[in-house]
Amino acid sequence: MKPFVPSLDPENSKLDVVQVDDRVFALCADKIPLNNSGFIVGDDAVLVVDSLITQKRAIEIQEIISSATNIPIRYLVNTNYHGDHTFGNFWFPRDCKIIAHHYTRQSMCDLDREKSHIKKAMGRAGDDISNIIWRTPDITFDTSLDIDLGNIIVQLKHYGRGNTRGDIIIYIPGSKIAFTGNMVIGSGLIPSVLEGNADSYLSTLVAFKSDIPVNKIISGHGEINDSSQLDRHIDYLFYLNEELSNDISPTAKIHERFINGREYSGNIGMEIHPYHQLIQSIHEGNVKMCLEMRESNRRAMSNE
Repeated sequence: MKPFVPSLDPENSKLDVVQVDDRVFALCADKIPLNNSGFIVGDDAVLVVDSLITQKRAIEIQEIISSATNIPIRYLVNTNYHGDHTFGNFWFPRDCKIIAHHYTRQSMCDLDREKSHIKKAMGRAGDDISNIIWRTPDITFDTSLDIDLGNIIVQLKHYGRGNTRGDIIIYIPGSKIAFTGNMVIGSGLIPSVLEGNADSYLSTLVAFKSDIPVNKIISGHGEINDSSQLDRHIDYLFYLNEELSNDISPTAKIHERFINGREYSGNIGMEIHPYHQLIQSIHEGNVKMCLEMRESNRRAMSNE
């Protein structure tokens, strides 16, 4: 059976504008799992969250902002390096400063590889990214960076490895709103352990939860949520980490129990969830990644 590949083709879709607070706007894709964006308006500058996947999408973001305010776009923040979050960078004004974690800039090094990966999820629309030039961040940071937009402070925070090693949170402390990129995704979906393991991802989310209070979460994919979605991510990763770390059965047996048996997927109602195929795909990838990490650790210990 071929693995399920969610569509990232933005054709025939649009961004719905949701005003979350006086100065905070979410741009939510009307089809899941297409990417969300957003923007924050200060007295002096606008900050945009992720440029999305194509020229058309990047221009759509800017047109929405220009219809809402005449404050200039001064900052664009990339929550991670993935092409569906960053390929639109090129079409933002040159005087707009792009900001990301330094790991994100390091990861934006193989454009052909990222294009190939993204095209698999775009089908025939993959040609829309053929002319992409990856514009990398102008400003990077390590653990935190505050940006004053004029009577509103935006905090950029890195808590550790999540979906990627450079995942960041964009936090507006005045309204307790967080843009989370791929670190916390919405619509009842589960986190994707793409470039790490359940243990490190779990530690990152626990640090996030303990550091800042959050009322609203605007995810990189899916619907707007409250902090309960963060709790669900933590519960899932705790379960995955505990079960896979403590089970001494052969890897093949664990894989059969977690994938073919759908042990956790049944617990979260995957079979009746409208995006059950996507959840199952993420779950299978998580188990595979964690088991590979487990085997790698065992080999390392045996060679000591």
